[in-house]
Parts: sequence; C-alpha cells; structure tokens
Amino acid sequence: KAISSHPNVYWRAPPKPWERNVSQLKEQLVICQGLGIKRLIIAVSQMDKTEPAYSQERFESICKEAVQPTLRATGFSVDDVPIVPVSGFMGQNLTKPSENMPWYTGKPLWDIIESLPTPLY
Repeated sequence: KAISSHPNVYWRAPPKPWERNVSQLKEQLVICQGLGIKRLIIAVSQMDKTEPAYSQERFESICKEAVQPTLRATGFSVDDVPIVPVSGFMGQNLTKPSENMPWYTGKPLWDIIESLPTPLY
C-alpha cells in the first residue's frame, strides 16, 4: 500500500497564533482537493507540549474551532476525515493507544493508515 496515496496533514497542538495554522491547513486541503485526493488523515501533533500535557480540552478545541470548520470550508466531510492526537517525539498514539490520552477512544495513527483502502489507479 502506498502511504502517499492517503495524505497525512499535521496540526501542531502547542499554543501559537491560530491564524497561521488555519491558513496553512486551508492551503494544504485546497491542494489535496486540486489533486483529487478524497481521503486524508489529520494528526494533531505535539500533544506532549500542551498545557497540561496531553490535554483533551486542547485537542477538542483545535478540532471544533479550527480543523473541522476548515475541513468543511474546503469541501471535505468532517465525518470522513479521522483526526488523531499524537506525540511523535514521545511515540504516543502512533502504533498503539496512548496511556497518556485515555480519553481518546479512536485507533492509533498507524492502524488508521493500515485500514484505508488500497487506491485503484
């Protein structure tokens, strides 16, 4: 399976100006739409750097206030795009569920990637 056929878009969880992140996310999603990409995954990264670390409130805020509205504005269905909290540096929720994020009940990032259908060319 070619992982590049299903793009992963990353959103940094630590606080910073939202406008820059939203603008960058919108640009990436518009490019995906232009390339005809229908399936993608959004990983909210650096969850270990939120206050407090691995904050459910911060993750939900990012999803509701930024990621989901931007998905809708660029023509993606919120229900069809998995949004996954991860910490790459700490290896959290990448290949197995994170003990630091028990509030997240979805699959880890790798399991989502593996469950995507193989594209037909």
